[in-house]
Amino acid sequence: MTARRIVVLDEQGCIKTVNAVCERFALGHGIAPSELARGADYVALCDRLSHSEHPQSLSLKQAIFQVLSGQELSCELDYECVHQAESKWFH
Repeated sequence: MTARRIVVLDEQGCIKTVNAVCERFALGHGIAPSELARGADYVALCDRLSHSEHPQSLSLKQAIFQVLSGQELSCELDYECVHQAESKWFH
């Protein structure tokens, strides 16, 4: 079984905690440690990434807003992450 990357957000979309698997993945894909620190704005990170090489981050940002606004109770999203010619799919 593949280790899961987990990010826990508060009601405003700020990071409460991330697991080590997520931290290692992010560092290997050009995301600064400060962008995953407790209190960092995860929605802003998704927004920044959606304007670069990770356009699927816009879908993730929209799904987060739907949950935070109460439109949805939860979300599941399949998306591709391409970095330096390496493609991975996430659920």
